[in-house]
Amino acid sequence: MFDLPHASSGSISIVGNGRVRPEQGPMIDAADCVIRFNNAPAFGRAAGRRVTHLALVNRGGQPAEWAREAGFGERDVVRSARTILFPFPELADRADELCWTRSLKRKLPRHSFHMLDTALHEEAEAALRVHGAATPTIPSTGLLVTLAALNQAPDRSHGPIRLFGFGFAGWSGHSWSAERDLLRQRERQGDVAIMPS
Repeated sequence: MFDLPHASSGSISIVGNGRVRPEQGPMIDAADCVIRFNNAPAFGRAAGRRVTHLALVNRGGQPAEWAREAGFGERDVVRSARTILFPFPELADRADELCWTRSLKRKLPRHSFHMLDTALHEEAEAALRVHGAATPTIPSTGLLVTLAALNQAPDRSHGPIRLFGFGFAGWSGHSWSAERDLLRQRERQGDVAIMPS
């Protein structure tokens, strides 16, 4: 579980890396909890100026670049986040080769950290298979974080979790059509609201 403030009684905005309409920035910032991803495009502009949690992919080429970037910890979005979420469990035997969790933690000493666990990945993969995803499939960080938030805050008395900038497109290793269908199902159930982009 991660430290969503007032998760069961407050509002949550999750901001993907897709297009966000300019008028949505104030809606994003008004939430009690604002979760963003990776390089957080449009942070400080159209997509609003608040972030409480920043999800940083911790395996592969992107985190390797961040680990080598001298000023990464001083980026506005990184400095503004209270908590860093790592979507993949740490691979201690592949440190600084495939898994960059330790290097990122050393670069960000002022932050608290939370790592999404294997059980969440298994839950996401099973849900995606129901919606036609091939096996094996790799859930996107956006889907993993959304499911983690829903699991931690099942009482949505303050309304559904709002998803901004979810374009369901990007890296070919994700099952985008299955992710879209799964989140649309959760939208029909009143758990999330996929905001237009």
